[in-house]
Amino acid sequence: MSTTGTGGAATTASQSVGPAAPAAARAEQPAASAAAQPRAHISVFLLPAGAEFESVSLSLAAVSLLDADGKAASLEAVPAAPVKPRAFHLIAQGEVPPGKYGGLALQARDGEKDDSLTFAAGEPAVPMRLPDRLDLKFEPMELRADKWHIVVVTLDLADVRPGEEVAIAARRFAAGALSADEASGLKGEVAPAASLARVYALWAETGVPLAMTQPDPFSGEYVFAGLPPGQYCLRMTAAGCQPYQGPQEPIALAPGKTANAPAVTLLPVESSTVK
Repeated sequence: MSTTGTGGAATTASQSVGPAAPAAARAEQPAASAAAQPRAHISVFLLPAGAEFESVSLSLAAVSLLDADGKAASLEAVPAAPVKPRAFHLIAQGEVPPGKYGGLALQARDGEKDDSLTFAAGEPAVPMRLPDRLDLKFEPMELRADKWHIVVVTLDLADVRPGEEVAIAARRFAAGALSADEASGLKGEVAPAASLARVYALWAETGVPLAMTQPDPFSGEYVFAGLPPGQYCLRMTAAGCQPYQGPQEPIALAPGKTANAPAVTLLPVESSTVK
C-alpha cells in the first residue's frame, strides 16, 4: 500500500567532503563511474513526538530518496533501536547523485511484528503496523555535490492511547527541515592550525559522519551549525599528523544551543614510532 504525506523543505548542515559512499549507494552504479561522479551526502533522522511514552521502536527494510520524477536513490538503513520521545534517531544515510529531490520512500520489513510503542515502564507495548511502503513528499530541495544534507521525519503520536493498535499512516509522518529552534551547534579548536585539516562531526551511536568543516588556518577554530541534537564525537585529520577520534565521552548537543568541544592537539606521525 502506498500513501502520501506532506512536510516542509529540508536543509543542509555545514560543509562537506566525506568518506566513501555506503554499500547501498555504491551498488547503484559501476564502481569506476561512481568514483568519478560527484555525490551529495544525506542523513535521515526520525523524531517521535506528540505523546507521553517511554520509547518507540521502528524497523525499516529500506529507505530511498525520491527525485522530481519519482526515481529512487537508495540509502543505507540504520538498524532499529528503541527511541526516546523528542529524541533524534538516525534511520538512514548515504550518498546520492546531485539534483532536486522531493520525497522519501520508507519500506517496512516483511512480516515484522516487533515494532512497538511503550507508554510507561511496566505497561504493555502498543503494536504498530506499517504499510508495505510509505511515500512522504516534502518541498523539493536541491542536493549539491560534496555537501551534507539533513532530513527529519517526524512521527506524530499525539492521538495514540495505551492499548490501541497503531496503524502507521502518512498522516502521522511529515518529512522536512530541521527548524532553527531544534538545530544545535558545536565549536572548538585544533592545533596545529593546518590549512588542509578537516574536522568531522560523528553521530556517536553509529559513528556516521553528519558534517565536515575546516578550521581557521591561523587560529585553528572551527564551528558546526545545523546539527540535530544528540551525542557527538569528532574525527580530525591533517597532513603529517595522526588522526584523532574522540573525546572518550560523547559531547551532548541540546536543541538551539552551541556546545564547546575540548581543545585538541594533533600528534605528528613520527611520534607514534616505537623506538
